[in-house]
Amino acid sequence: MSKKILIVIIVLVVMLAAGFLIAQSRFEQVERPTSEDSDNGSDGQVAASVRDRQIRDYLVENYGQADFQGRVYCDYDLFGQEEPSDSVTYYLWALCQEYYFDQASELKKGAQVSGPVILETEIVDGHLIIWSHQFFIDDPEGAYARFPEDYHQRLGLETERTSRLERSINNRAEVDLLPGMGK
Repeated sequence: MSKKILIVIIVLVVMLAAGFLIAQSRFEQVERPTSEDSDNGSDGQVAASVRDRQIRDYLVENYGQADFQGRVYCDYDLFGQEEPSDSVTYYLWALCQEYYFDQASELKKGAQVSGPVILETEIVDGHLIIWSHQFFIDDPEGAYARFPEDYHQRLGLETERTSRLERSINNRAEVDLLPGMGK
């Protein structure tokens, strides 16, 4: 490989990394649309918007996939929660989507993952601590066995839910990653 090509590749990699760092520094929470029953007011010490952000961040780190080394965005539809004591179990449907820039600097969608999720949490000093999760990507029987019966009808793929979550994620990604759309 000639020195010119090597220099061009290095410059492109540095520019791409700088672009992602700039986009990440501009990141701010954009409220997601909520389903009609996503907040039943029983969150106790944790405000719903803080809980939403913590759950989305957790899903990005533990559920989303970055097959193209892009940035992952997640959102979810909360089915409900159980609060047996100091712990809170959340039952939800999560959708995570990767976004990356191709060689022509166009924003593209990469890996997507979607499915039922159970999060085991507790509230410590007003902060939601997620200490365990169960993802049921390719295990519908496992989801039916672990989710309360009240949520079984919502465990199937729903076009409306998927479209709503994809719109929410796409809006946040465009604001974050496309010049002139973010702050």
